[in-house]
Amino acid sequence: MSTRSPEEKLIAIGKVVAAHGIKGLLQVLPLTDFPERYTERPRVFAERPDGSRVAVKVVKAIPHKSQYLIGLEGLTTRTEAEAFVGAELKVPAADATPLPEGSYYQFQLIGLRVTDEAGRDLGQLREVISGSANDVYVVSDGRRDLLLPATREVVRRVDLAAGVIVARPLEEFK
Repeated sequence: MSTRSPEEKLIAIGKVVAAHGIKGLLQVLPLTDFPERYTERPRVFAERPDGSRVAVKVVKAIPHKSQYLIGLEGLTTRTEAEAFVGAELKVPAADATPLPEGSYYQFQLIGLRVTDEAGRDLGQLREVISGSANDVYVVSDGRRDLLLPATREVVRRVDLAAGVIVARPLEEFK
């Protein structure tokens, strides 16, 4: 296991919630719509709650209820596995699975400026709240938060290259 540059942009694909059994397996909550990446991209990074990061190699990934049991190269005991509890498993953003046109990862959207269709600044996208019907964008102008449903009726255009989301705020629907 080796360390990695802290400047590298990484995205979380799983969170270690517990050690499993006595042979060093990790119980991992998937944070991805593509859990097959655990075995397709065996080289991942484990970022611990203290911010330290190590490169690790996934040698086993077994679906287990709504989670995965992950084996890492060199982890052979429960005690070793317990040292990873709370860590997030991450991959470089450049290695993210391509999405269909018009779909975006949250990490691509957070920090973008949000304007209305007339070009007025509404603030910056600070957070994405995942919902059962649709996501909700939390846009902050520094004084207040604006909640925008991430629907086609409200989010008119996303321009990653320009760093802008064009939205139609809900008050326009009245």
